[in-house]
Amino acid sequence: HGGIRWKLSVDSTAPPSLRRAGPSDDTLVALIVFSILEADRVRSDDDNSDDAPSLSNEIQMLKSALIGYKPRVTNDPLGWGLEAMYDQYLTGKPRTRMLASIHESALHPSHLSLPFRLYGAMIGARVAGEEVAPKAKVDGLVEMALEYEENIMEHGNEEHSSISRVMLAVCLLCPGAVGKRAGDPTISLNA
Repeated sequence: HGGIRWKLSVDSTAPPSLRRAGPSDDTLVALIVFSILEADRVRSDDDNSDDAPSLSNEIQMLKSALIGYKPRVTNDPLGWGLEAMYDQYLTGKPRTRMLASIHESALHPSHLSLPFRLYGAMIGARVAGEEVAPKAKVDGLVEMALEYEENIMEHGNEEHSSISRVMLAVCLLCPGAVGKRAGDPTISLNA
């Protein structure tokens, strides 16, 4: 079975270690996005307002490519946050217990050395909620992050300050905007 890779080298070829794509989070994300688009298309068809083509064939192809997929987790903060968001779309939220078991590592203040990665974990924790990490833990990190960003603005520049501040703003203002919405499909990996 194949899979999808979003990562390409500058010459548009797959990096050597990724030439053979298998079931992966990249394929899962494609399935989530296509499933959301298809659900939105069906809703808009009910309103007779859109002539968008069906994505059913592509969705079936992606489901086939995910045969053998096993949801895993990482303690890398950005990856952990993404996995917490992906899990919201999966029947039974199969990663929840694993995510919760390593939240201390993913949501550790030492990750402020590259803040946008920690902020990604904080967004994922806000989207997934208490099931994966205590709200008080995330709230404490928010306070720490605000102090960190204030210090950076007063005393110098941080290399990734723009993306860091955007991600912190999402965490503070609208984490639900990047999470599963009412009416979004829930995906069964066994179907």
